[in-house]
Amino acid sequence: MGDTASSVRTRHDLMVDQIVFKRDLDEVHLLLDHVSGQTDKSLDSLRVADETDPSGQKAMSTRAVVERITSIRYPPEGKTSAPTAADAAFLMVVKDQLNGMAHPARGLTVAYTSMFLGLAGRSGFPWSWLGGFARAAGLSDQEDAARRLNLSREIYPGLVPHARLFRAWLAILVVIVLPLWLSLTALTYWDNAFGRSILLRFDGVQREIQTVVQANPDLGRAEACSGTPKPELVLACGKLRILRDNTDHVRADLHVFRRCEEKASGRWLHVMHWGSLMCGAGDKNDVEEQMVSTILGVFGSYILPMMFGLLGTMIAVIRKIQDQVGKSELHPRDFLLMQLLIPMGAVAAVAVGLFYAPSSAASGVGGLSADLTLTAGGLGFLAGYGSPAFFALLDDLLKQVFRLEKQQPKVLPTKPA
Repeated sequence: MGDTASSVRTRHDLMVDQIVFKRDLDEVHLLLDHVSGQTDKSLDSLRVADETDPSGQKAMSTRAVVERITSIRYPPEGKTSAPTAADAAFLMVVKDQLNGMAHPARGLTVAYTSMFLGLAGRSGFPWSWLGGFARAAGLSDQEDAARRLNLSREIYPGLVPHARLFRAWLAILVVIVLPLWLSLTALTYWDNAFGRSILLRFDGVQREIQTVVQANPDLGRAEACSGTPKPELVLACGKLRILRDNTDHVRADLHVFRRCEEKASGRWLHVMHWGSLMCGAGDKNDVEEQMVSTILGVFGSYILPMMFGLLGTMIAVIRKIQDQVGKSELHPRDFLLMQLLIPMGAVAAVAVGLFYAPSSAASGVGGLSADLTLTAGGLGFLAGYGSPAFFALLDDLLKQVFRLEKQQPKVLPTKPA
């Protein structure tokens, strides 16, 4: 029984030594490398109380602290003495100070960022684009990146699969999802603008017809231009005949646009032409211009803002990750937060259509440019790009609409003395 207890205690002691000495020692070395490599940070402020001073007022110099750290080995090598409790306390104090000096980064984020980059042994597409993230984090040297990666794996081995999954998720987002969604959004925007240009042509022809009829009231009669018109109406009837021919041509263009006849081979590339969104919407006897105008209004107020909002959300996610990697602040929880941002951005962009009608979707913005306007699509992009700020705005709007105020705590009457 005594031997068994001694064996169990020994295994426990080894586990504690690995946690206290091995992990803390590696993390201290990682933080030293990170802080010393930053242009806005320095190890000069690293001060630890000198153990040889009974009063505890004397502090070790930075050089002495670093020498003490480098002298600690685990597991001990050769004649090197095993780490003591004083060494463990020293490492914890130093790690605490280094985390403060590296703020807002800390040992966990520095290690996770190194594992996320994982440049050692990675080459070719699609991993080559991670080089830009690495240069932003100060890891342009492949050997330096490999050293940090190996050290980070030793400190937090359980985070390696998580960082690998996060990196693969970002690679899919940047290399596949973003270009595909950008293409679909651009084509949808093109189709919407093209359809509106046809409607503008139709409106222009109709206005010209009204102008001709108003200038010549006799043209209001159906038989005015039939047969041989009056001499004073010859020019007006000729112009009216041309305008009506133009109307037929524009309606033919609208019919082709609505029925998607010119995009039969590549209809899957055009969101507006999927299924019955436009190509199968309505009846053949419906007024062409009214049906197209209705569909384009829905796309301009709801579908396009949602698409631009999702695009803005993906850009915001990539910029956020790039910024955190550059500062070595990437945390494992950021994986879930980034995934939540994407549906939030899409919902925020769709919600823009609830507050901006098509007639008032364009609004001016001062400060940046006097001529800058924000359409529903532009507002959708902004809502997706800054979805947390958008929902914070909705919280303030909710308080104003429903007059939600914090209830004051009831003041209990004091008991008489």
